[in-house]
Amino acid sequence: MKFTILALGSALSVNAAVLGERASYAVVGKPEGFAAGTTGGGSATCTVPANVEQLKEWLSDDTARCIVIDKEYNFKGTEGTAKENGCRPASNKCPGKGGQDAINMASWCDNGNAGTGSKTISVTYDKAGVAGINMGGFKHCYKIE
Repeated sequence: MKFTILALGSALSVNAAVLGERASYAVVGKPEGFAAGTTGGGSATCTVPANVEQLKEWLSDDTARCIVIDKEYNFKGTEGTAKENGCRPASNKCPGKGGQDAINMASWCDNGNAGTGSKTISVTYDKAGVAGINMGGFKHCYKIE
């Protein structure tokens, strides 16, 4: 799952200096766009989360943080799976061969979006794909390429 929060620091860059096995990070530049004028993590030391659990904890707390995103974090399986009624939209002409079935989030299958001729089916999905992360205050997040 990719986060909109990366946009907060998208105009900024992070310089890394390797010190032994670890790198230290220093932020250069200033936020632009929606992030202009924000103080984010203030003077917090920039750090890299060790894993998905720590990243999620850091994003949701209210501690001032400078979070460095130095890799893609895979949230698959972190919230478990759900099995419930969904639907096969009328537009899905090739189920099992690339067609896409749907979960019934926000009554999508029931409110006409699935089209005339859709049918109710059981779907199993990874809940991380629909679970959001509540952002705490005082954050700056930077992506290192």
